Amino acid sequence: MVTTALTSPSPEEVLPLWLNELQASDRAKGTIRRYKSAVEGFLAWYERCEQRSLTFATLTPIALVGYRNELQRTQGRAVISPISWRIFIIKLAND
Repeated sequence: MVTTALTSPSPEEVLPLWLNELQASDRAKGTIRRYKSAVEGFLAWYERCEQRSLTFATLTPIALVGYRNELQRTQGRAVISPISWRIFIIKLAND
């Protein structure tokens, strides 16, 4: 009998599905663009800082706070509110 291990999709694989769901839910195009940009920025930052790609198993609240703090320090802003981040992560983790 051959068994295959199931692997979770990566955040990069899930992101387009989530964006499509936002569009289907009638979210504003500007909101979708901002969310996409914020998530892509976070993924790039994570890979640069951690020297590895993000997986849902390795995602921690500390990483999210670190990214938000970095944005506030370098750009004087947080792109997505902490609540929106949590909703995004919960949604992705459950898909």
